[in-house]
Amino acid sequence: MDFEWIKLFLMLAEYESFSEVAEQNYTSQSSVSKKIKKLEEQIGAPLFERTAKGTQLSHEGKIFYDYAQKMMGLYHQGMNAISQESNPHHKALTIGSTSLYGEHLLAPLIHQYQQFYPDQTIHIQINHSQETVDQLNQSKIDLAIVSGYIPYDRQLFDSYLLGSDHFMLAVPKNHRLKTQTKVRLCDLKNETFIVKGRDSALYHHIVKQIKAVDPDFKVEKMQAINHQNTILSAVSYGLGVAIVSQLALEKNQFQDTIHTLEIEDVQLYREVICLFPQKLAPYQAHLIHFLKENHPRILANPIQEP
Repeated sequence: MDFEWIKLFLMLAEYESFSEVAEQNYTSQSSVSKKIKKLEEQIGAPLFERTAKGTQLSHEGKIFYDYAQKMMGLYHQGMNAISQESNPHHKALTIGSTSLYGEHLLAPLIHQYQQFYPDQTIHIQINHSQETVDQLNQSKIDLAIVSGYIPYDRQLFDSYLLGSDHFMLAVPKNHRLKTQTKVRLCDLKNETFIVKGRDSALYHHIVKQIKAVDPDFKVEKMQAINHQNTILSAVSYGLGVAIVSQLALEKNQFQDTIHTLEIEDVQLYREVICLFPQKLAPYQAHLIHFLKENHPRILANPIQEP
């Protein structure tokens, strides 16, 4: 049995979308579908059902799910054990992160850490959130800084809450809301929203928070752009409005052409977490301890405890 099939099975159970799993793995939907079908053929039962709500686990899939998690857990524990055995004196640390967190959080973290441990070598791997978690699963990185809504195996990894990244509404400087500092959801129903796409985990996270406050809120017009700075550029040229991370807004080059407002009837934010193996080597434990002791000084505003 191919462990990639197991990984795709677990991701599909989480996302309930072939397109989302394909996007996170940089492959096609047909490739994901073929591998899931091979897994089903080997098991001898259908693992998923297509419903109006999306792709959901079948009765057999729900039974297999717990075993699949345990299989992946044992596999990665074995890989970690071999890695530590073959590199007993390994001193280099590798931190995985998204480009946003890497740019705003990792530089001050590494700077302060190396004041205390100048001989410690630290490497950085920048990828999408799900790929970063996958690299942690494969023992290619020592810890990951990602958004809290990204799924991970809680039997293998612990997490530490660094803080929360809040979201603002970004509009062009000549927009009708340019003189306001706050806006309500009901005032935005006719706007064109520029988003990362309906299949992105961030999109679903924001929609979930909005629906909890206003179940009837619906975006009539939407434009999908899968890159944060390109979204800000599109807003600056008047193509629409966007709900944007304060971290992304903090040092963007469009400050003269974008106006930001708070959405006052819903608190939009995402947790920022550090993921690390439950079984830590000493060189990993040093960094985790340092992070817990020092992150309030490392993480300047707008990261705040929720």
